[in-house]
Amino acid sequence: MANRRGCCRKPGVGRVGEEDSLFDWGYVELNYAIQDALSCGFVCNAEGKFEKPDFRAMGGAAAEAVESMKTDFRASIANSPAKSGYPICTLTWLIVPSHIADAGKLREMKRFLRWAYSDGQQIALKMDYGVLQPPFSDYVRDQIARIQ
Repeated sequence: MANRRGCCRKPGVGRVGEEDSLFDWGYVELNYAIQDALSCGFVCNAEGKFEKPDFRAMGGAAAEAVESMKTDFRASIANSPAKSGYPICTLTWLIVPSHIADAGKLREMKRFLRWAYSDGQQIALKMDYGVLQPPFSDYVRDQIARIQ
């Protein structure tokens, strides 16, 4: 349910004891906005273009950073300089050791990561989360192969 201003906002999500008002607003993850059919406001990006929060605009923000992330995934896509990028988005990281001494743990970690970044992405899609697209997904798989 959206408030009267059309921002992504669920009644009752906010500060305790506050009532919904004409001018309140909030932020929820895109998947919740999709699942609850919330109206969402367009947000002005770094290029001065108003973008709707959707997977296309979030992909636009990520695409701007992908070339710099071939082997080092530490990057921010918030307020991306991409012309079509949505400014309020981020990536989620896993922190995985580059060396795992226990052969069994190494095998299972690599097995899990290969699944997560291939067939496992279907679960994310069903939950209305974005997934990694090539070439970024290829870079991730390259790094999984390098874990020793």
